[in-house]
Amino acid sequence: MPPTFFDVYSEPSAVTRAAETALAPSESRVAISQAADLALDALSLASIYFLAAIGLAITFGVMGVINMAHGEFIMMGAYTGYVVQQLIPTHTRLDPVAVPLAFAVTFAAGVALERLVIRWLYHRPLETLLATFRDFHRAATTGQEHLWHAGAPADLPGVAGRRLGDQ
Repeated sequence: MPPTFFDVYSEPSAVTRAAETALAPSESRVAISQAADLALDALSLASIYFLAAIGLAITFGVMGVINMAHGEFIMMGAYTGYVVQQLIPTHTRLDPVAVPLAFAVTFAAGVALERLVIRWLYHRPLETLLATFRDFHRAATTGQEHLWHAGAPADLPGVAGRRLGDQ
């Protein structure tokens, strides 16, 4: 019968015990660091959810409008930062240019949404929910196609033998 590796190393030697003793403090520090990292990740995610909830509550409380385009506005700011990064190819910090420009682009889009769509739907929450979700989902899809697909057709899944984009 051929020897197996676990038979050879089944008995802990003095070297193995010394290595385990030396690693014990490092393993406890790694465990503490992982717990702290998990706590900070949880705090970060909770703060994002809190900000989204506060934004929805304030928008509905002040304007009587349910605006479901928060994610698309965040996406607009991120796209603006990406485009600035592509236009300024140096390896300097882009924050002084990208962050104010992202705020300006997102502000302009918010004003346009309010003037063109939401103004006509005040105090009709269901219609504003549908309008903001539809219009900005369409904008998000268009932005994704222009930035990442570069005109290539999207590979849509099929249902009952037909692709979803077919007429």
